[in-house]
Amino acid sequence: MKRRILSSLMALVLVFGLLPATAFAEEDAAPAAAKTIYVDATTGNDTQEGVGTTAEKAYRSIGEAVKAAESGDTIQLGEGNYTLYKVSSEGHTKGKDLTFVGQGVDKTGWNIGALVPDPANFGTEYNGDYSFDGAGTVTFQNMTLRSGSADYLGFIRANNTVVENCTINGKTFYWGYESAEFKNTTFNCPSGDYAIWTYSSPTMTFENCTFNSSGKVINVYTDFGAGKNDITVNFKDCTVVNNGASLKPVLNINDYNMGNYKYILNISGNNSVSGVSADGITCSRLFGFGGKPANNSGRSVVTIENTKVWENGVRVGSHAQDIAGGSYINGKADGDDNKYTDGYKDNAFTTVEGEWTTNQDGIKTRTITKTCDYCGYEEKTTEIDWNVPKSKTATRLDKKTWTSDVTLSLFDGTATVVLPDMPGNQTSGVAYTVGAGSTVTDTIGEKFTFGGVDSFTLKVGTKEIKGVKDDSDENTVNFGEKKDDGKYPYTVTYTPDTKTFVWTINEVLNGRESVQLTYTVKLTKPETAPGTYGVEDLKGEKVLTDTEAANALYTNESAVLNAKAENNVTIVAQNFPKPSVSYTVHSFVPATTYYYFAVEKVDAQDDHALSGARFGLYLDGKQIAAATSDRSGLVLFCVSESDYRKISANSSLYYQELTAPEGYLVNGDESALERTI
Repeated sequence: MKRRILSSLMALVLVFGLLPATAFAEEDAAPAAAKTIYVDATTGNDTQEGVGTTAEKAYRSIGEAVKAAESGDTIQLGEGNYTLYKVSSEGHTKGKDLTFVGQGVDKTGWNIGALVPDPANFGTEYNGDYSFDGAGTVTFQNMTLRSGSADYLGFIRANNTVVENCTINGKTFYWGYESAEFKNTTFNCPSGDYAIWTYSSPTMTFENCTFNSSGKVINVYTDFGAGKNDITVNFKDCTVVNNGASLKPVLNINDYNMGNYKYILNISGNNSVSGVSADGITCSRLFGFGGKPANNSGRSVVTIENTKVWENGVRVGSHAQDIAGGSYINGKADGDDNKYTDGYKDNAFTTVEGEWTTNQDGIKTRTITKTCDYCGYEEKTTEIDWNVPKSKTATRLDKKTWTSDVTLSLFDGTATVVLPDMPGNQTSGVAYTVGAGSTVTDTIGEKFTFGGVDSFTLKVGTKEIKGVKDDSDENTVNFGEKKDDGKYPYTVTYTPDTKTFVWTINEVLNGRESVQLTYTVKLTKPETAPGTYGVEDLKGEKVLTDTEAANALYTNESAVLNAKAENNVTIVAQNFPKPSVSYTVHSFVPATTYYYFAVEKVDAQDDHALSGARFGLYLDGKQIAAATSDRSGLVLFCVSESDYRKISANSSLYYQELTAPEGYLVNGDESALERTI
């Protein structure tokens, strides 16, 4: 019995002994509340009571401040220059997440490494800053970070680094060994050198950053991390301004030593680049290999707005691949802005047109060779001289609203056009088509304003297709249901500055039914002087004289069809007819005022009305009006305003029967009248 009791007591002791230990462990795990520690290199005092708790009681030494800091604390820096260079991370920054906040890029500075790099040690880690060795996440805000121009500079062996609302002067290699983020930061590159290498960070992000360079910007290269892991670079909403000779693309890649790993470059948002030349390999200013084929070993993947454009050392998609979303401005105003390559964006091509040849069906064809001036890419297309059935009409000008409805039509739904037998084309006997990607560019007439995108209507055959404004652009209207590729069958985008819209056709038109786009224009300043203005030519069919053409009210300046066909065949650009309208302003004729006198003709016996009796109205013996009684016996004299104004109190105004109704005698009495008004 005693053994059992003792065993039970021991068990109880063990149970109760465990409970406090568990409770204590939970209490120890609770993190301390983050705090702000103040440092002022000019007025601070490390020995004062309550040091670091307020701006007035700031530390003088940044080293003492970080020693007192706990993970998660913010260190508020006053004006002046700071550094932890050659301060051991042990007991200071190791194992801590710390945020350093300055007073602004013009007031607070931080030296990364030595104040003045020693040129005798260039190419080594002589100046590498180990002050954050083993730190967690280190964040810098609102200050200028200074480095030198030698290689291998930076913060060595910090886990993560964040730089926000800062300026970085000089070149750096080392940042967070897990990640490095740069937000709203300006990089001032050393003369003719890079601002930064992707050296130690598996993931490096640049967002809303500005790079001021003179030849080079970002070097996508490492020997430290080569063959160890993929290296991801995110580049979003950045601006690059290069002054001087352009030596490298913005993201200059050298992937030869990556082994089984790759550089993954994700470009997105609205980026602006000026003063940088297009890379001879990628044909892009944004990324490339510095024109060195040896640096392009197939270990890089590049996406722009989630569209893959480069992989395995070659371009993915065509030289003219469309990029949906974001924007990339390269300092030039022409070209196809949504294209991947700068060759297309700048329209930098040397074009050679072959000779026209006439096939057995009488249709002419030729070969067009376009060679990119940047990368040497060669593109051959077959061009067909085929007049696509089309028309453009306008309605008569509505003089109440001064508007006309204009309609662009492709095909009429009746004709079948047969494709000739040409190399690279479909077999003969197939109905020819207008392919997806074809466009119509229309510029509103000089003397008209556009009725707005709400006036656009579209019909396919007899069916009207509903248009909806694009969510991201109030000047774009989409028609039809969105397709799997994210495009709508028809899209119209208006540019107010140029009074031009582009109608993009994203599906094949086979000619079996008409496709019509209608919109409204309004005459800007109608004339008021009498006369006829313009020439009415609602179908644009008339041959106008020079004088007529000069005075014509054309509803549009031009409308051009740039049609694509299948199998890399294009159709010669074609102009639509130019309808014109006219209107007439009539001369103004003042209205004439008339006055009326009324009498009644009735039977003398029973007073019934008599018709057909004719009377004269006399003023001072002169007949001034005549009238005949109607079926109600009413006799209505109409007197002109001039005669009426001659009637005075002394005038003799009377009427007299001239002819009587059938069966009655004429009553020749003079009956007086009075002017009552």
